[in-house]
Amino acid sequence: SKSPQGLVGLRNLGNTCFMNSILQCLSNTSELRDYCLRNIHHIELNKRTNLALMEEFAKLTQCLWMSANNEAVSPSEFRNQIQRFAPKFVGCNTVLSLPAERPVYNLYAVSNHTGNTLGGHYTAYCRNPVLGEWYTYNDSRYQISHHQVTFTYHLIRWAARMCSLITQSAPAVG
Repeated sequence: SKSPQGLVGLRNLGNTCFMNSILQCLSNTSELRDYCLRNIHHIELNKRTNLALMEEFAKLTQCLWMSANNEAVSPSEFRNQIQRFAPKFVGCNTVLSLPAERPVYNLYAVSNHTGNTLGGHYTAYCRNPVLGEWYTYNDSRYQISHHQVTFTYHLIRWAARMCSLITQSAPAVG
């Protein structure tokens, strides 16, 4: 039976739970999801020379939203592209920093960390834009969230860096 749209986990490739959590949050961003599902990046970015990172992100998003089953998807090709353009992400060692001001957001996804600065695990809570329900994503597993998701101010800084990497990795030609 076909999996409900967007309800597919990501395999943990060894310390990739943070990346998986952020990718689930990004894939539940309606505008970005639709951009990838409709292959708009092929039209808008066709004048740029290196589209590998955006192409892998789009392929991964398409797998998450168009999967014929609910088996977890491997984000290995996407991770390879991230590491190619940003070698500092080899080993997935990341540091979060929070700004002094608290901006206002329309919350649809939260990346969660359990543990301490030396180790732990990341999961994501995402509101499925098609079904309107909140789901918990834990690497390859997902389930409907029975918790009330509340905003506890957790900025997804890595997502901004990833988006910056995507645009920097594809310089304009001419």
